[in-house]
Amino acid sequence: MKFSKTKFLIPGLAVVLAVAASAFTTNDTVDESFVQNYINSPAPCQKVDEQCTPQGTQECTTENDEYVFAKNGTSCTTPLYRQ
Repeated sequence: MKFSKTKFLIPGLAVVLAVAASAFTTNDTVDESFVQNYINSPAPCQKVDEQCTPQGTQECTTENDEYVFAKNGTSCTTPLYRQ
């Protein structure tokens, strides 16, 4: 009986292809309503731990009454709001 490597190679490739395809079709369940928050003092674009969103009615501020912004490229100029 002759040993054939392709007998084992084809099913292995099918499994690898199935795993790769499933990785591209899954959805991330990350809550995208919150974005990374920054303040512009004392230095531009310093990260802060606040929970702010791009939509809302009340502007988001820190405990020191500094306005919180979202990073837009290299600058932090997009205002953020409280939910």
